Amino acid sequence: KCVDLRTPLSVTCDTLSACSHLVRTSPEHLVLVCDVFRGPTGDFSSLSMFLKHEASALRSRTCSLLGNIMRHDSQMYAVLRQRDAILNGLVQCLQDVDSNVRKCAAYAVGNASYHSGDLYPKLRPAIPLLVELLRDPVTKTRANTASACGNLGMHSAVLVPDIKQAKLVPHLLEAACHDGQPMVQINALLALRSLSKQPELKRDLVAVHAVQKLTPLLSFQTPRDRATPRPFTPGSRPGSVASTRPGTAVAASGVATCANKLLRLLQTDG
Repeated sequence: KCVDLRTPLSVTCDTLSACSHLVRTSPEHLVLVCDVFRGPTGDFSSLSMFLKHEASALRSRTCSLLGNIMRHDSQMYAVLRQRDAILNGLVQCLQDVDSNVRKCAAYAVGNASYHSGDLYPKLRPAIPLLVELLRDPVTKTRANTASACGNLGMHSAVLVPDIKQAKLVPHLLEAACHDGQPMVQINALLALRSLSKQPELKRDLVAVHAVQKLTPLLSFQTPRDRATPRPFTPGSRPGSVASTRPGTAVAASGVATCANKLLRLLQTDG
């Protein structure tokens, strides 16, 4: 009853937040949380309704919940393959007027393509929207978007023509070189490495002079920079490259490390 549209909005939002936290914390809660939203017909229809609700708080929490449900495994993919209304609603949230909805939608779309390429065909409409989000004013949204972009070529070449048509690779390269926020730059560099698994996209990256454009990023590298940083989590708050805070050198060094690994990949044959 807490996820019924007749329930007070605040109660529904709190229920979504609590369930989202549970499933993000541990996959052990996945079955329980899915049961809450499965509904009497088993079609998760409440989620598709929430994604279109007039209240932005409800839309953003639904996107976040979907992202966290898909954080640990691909069980939800089967539902999204059968329920176009949910996935279409999620994709539409990428261009929502509310910044928090866009941020959470980018996170969810990224997780919808992380574990396998099962949803690739249905994610085609998301690609041009993700390109636009690489210029979103919210740093975390751009970081989530860059990560999502990298997942779109990780499992197969199904989306390569769409990626090329949207000019996703040049836009990611622009973010990697000039965004100014290390968390975005690192995620963009990791995304380009992932997309470069597809030979055609790797050739495109070389063709837009990626080697020359990425080389200046190496100026922050130190001899101890060996481990590839993971994409920044929501709790990460690195300083900008221009900042003088202690974390700045670490963040800039992370950018240099990722740039170096991508450059080595681009300079190898194949």
